[in-house]
Amino acid sequence: MAPQDTPPPSDPLFGNAASDLLREAAGTEGKPPSDPRFWQPPTPEDLQSRLSGYVIEAFLARGGMGAVYRGMQTSLERAVAIKILPPQLSEHDASFAQRFKQEARAMAQLNHPGIVKVFDFGEMSDGTLYFIMEFIDGTDVGQMMARQGRLSSAHAMAITAHVCDALQYAHELDIVHRDIKPANIMVGIDGQVKVADFGLAKSFRSSHTSLTVTGHVMGTVHFVAPEALTLGSSVDHRADIYAMGVMLYQMLTGRLPQGIFEMPSLLVKGLDPRYDQIIASAMREDRNARYQAVLDMRRALDALLTQPVQMAPAAQVPAPPPITQPLPETTYTPPRQPRAARKFSSVTAWLAFAVIVVLLGLSLLMLSDHAQTQSASVTTSTQNAPTNTAPNTNTADASRLMLCNPAARIETLRRNGGSPEVEKAVTAALEYLKHQQNPDGSWGATSRVGVTALALLAYDGRCESFESTHYGDTMMKGAFFLIEVGKKVRNGMIADSNSSVNAPVEHCMATKALGQIYLAAQRGSKSLPGMRETFESGVSFIINSPATGPAGVPNIAFHLAWKAEALHVAKLTGLKFDGIEECIARVKNSLNTLQNADGGFEPPPARKEQKITGTCLRALQLLGSGNTDALDRGFQFARQHYQANPLKLQTMDFYLIYFDTRAFFLRGGDDWQLWNRLVLPQMLAACRLDGSISHRLSKSDTNDLIGDTAMCALILETYYQTNP
Repeated sequence: MAPQDTPPPSDPLFGNAASDLLREAAGTEGKPPSDPRFWQPPTPEDLQSRLSGYVIEAFLARGGMGAVYRGMQTSLERAVAIKILPPQLSEHDASFAQRFKQEARAMAQLNHPGIVKVFDFGEMSDGTLYFIMEFIDGTDVGQMMARQGRLSSAHAMAITAHVCDALQYAHELDIVHRDIKPANIMVGIDGQVKVADFGLAKSFRSSHTSLTVTGHVMGTVHFVAPEALTLGSSVDHRADIYAMGVMLYQMLTGRLPQGIFEMPSLLVKGLDPRYDQIIASAMREDRNARYQAVLDMRRALDALLTQPVQMAPAAQVPAPPPITQPLPETTYTPPRQPRAARKFSSVTAWLAFAVIVVLLGLSLLMLSDHAQTQSASVTTSTQNAPTNTAPNTNTADASRLMLCNPAARIETLRRNGGSPEVEKAVTAALEYLKHQQNPDGSWGATSRVGVTALALLAYDGRCESFESTHYGDTMMKGAFFLIEVGKKVRNGMIADSNSSVNAPVEHCMATKALGQIYLAAQRGSKSLPGMRETFESGVSFIINSPATGPAGVPNIAFHLAWKAEALHVAKLTGLKFDGIEECIARVKNSLNTLQNADGGFEPPPARKEQKITGTCLRALQLLGSGNTDALDRGFQFARQHYQANPLKLQTMDFYLIYFDTRAFFLRGGDDWQLWNRLVLPQMLAACRLDGSISHRLSKSDTNDLIGDTAMCALILETYYQTNP
């Protein structure tokens, strides 16, 4: 398609008036012929005639310093983003093309999952310079904030952490980005975060280290460090750290830190005040007082998750030291931390304001790339796209649609034998869990991975998601906790401690929870960075571990059941997992060995455990057991057992009751009606007004109380399900 004729970009701070004022002051009107901002990019057809080896599919966007097209590399049949630069850039600097090629070659050597790959670069016959880059199917952080206003603290932290990792990798190679801003941070539809145009700004500088070359100030004004706006000064990796501080502030508050600004904790209710210190340390005007490595900033962010918050008045957040010497008149004055206002005479104040306005206009007129170009310039490779045959999603999507519609949900639970009290009890339980969440996003005092997984499953079971107005941040913090735990353990197990006998079971629970949230992301919900990778690693760990778990697992059936839950959701995602079918077969075989002649499932005689028949039946149902006789005998045994031994609230194990309830529900018919009469009155009787459950009141059982509350919600949420 042909690009539209667009007027010159207006000044992003002051609108067209500032740009018009500057033109009049300079005595010029119309479009400066040598200004790259007024360059008209070629049509896809024109570009196709000049660039061989690629099919130009569509024009995506343009900016002051480039235009981006979507294309296909014919030799490898892969989608790429093609960025071309205006020829006016070379007109300003005769050595620009040579420096561009040298530094593009260095950028192509960068190999990091958080950096958009540069596949190729070159110069066309007419002198037009171009990049061939990885195509990211997604959006950028700038567009996310334009839609949402601001991001949740968990989402902002996750994005910042991934960008820190990418920058640390580049800084260790002596490469500086120089244009970190939301529009250059891409987020793929799979949640992967990548830094775009990495090092491109470096190509626009001369052999010395100034960022002001031939009248151009490189970077975006609000994100550029003070030293970079001083003519003739040098910059290093600490300029990127300054920009990270500005970007984190903007993500948390939805606004830019301009002038004398308030810290985020004063603007966002309930925000951890330690964010103030992190931003203050990153945005020091004196770069020697900033974080000296981006890794230091990443560690400060990690401390928010691992160390409890200590609320303190915002006034205790140290401000940067005052400037003892005036900045050069050629420099744009960057934003500073709050401090006592200085007294100026009215004449001095107006003169200072006039100088700043003119300098801002000059800087903005020479800005590098427009945010729209950056946001479309790159987008996700699909090398690990789902390749398994996906299950029939029509039924699942229809069930999810009914679950997410309150009126349809109430009608479904009524049809399944429930009552309005079920909805009230679930709502109260979710509210209780929200107020029991730890500062690091977890739940519980011990077995935090397992309890956190149960809480997330309880929210997902009522169709809550990261977009939920009331529970979105709660879920995001919980999921981020599991992701971070998964990253810290090298063998792929999602557990606080590999040595815990419960670690294998907790791992399966966490994998199940992340899988359910990933399924929601496939339906259009948000996806946290690293969530898919942690889920995939979790499933692989299950596949490669023994079917019954390592020696010492206290409840073999319980472990097998949660394994089945995780493997089932892995199949639903459609992602490819080598060895998953063999693993399912091993788990089913282990379950079958636990069935006795009377149809019930019991562990070896040496193990003293409660009845586990429902637990094993649920696992076999999920894994698609073709042995209907085994299921029939198992349910016959379960019916007889519970008719002879009615449920008693004081002795109920909610973890086992959960599997019983889901198994009987999938069974349907008379079996479900029997179970419904047995279990529903007991579950509703267990629910207290504050959302917790009433059969465990000992203070030493606080962790069990939270876990049991989540399990109670999951049991009651069975009534929301649509029986296939």
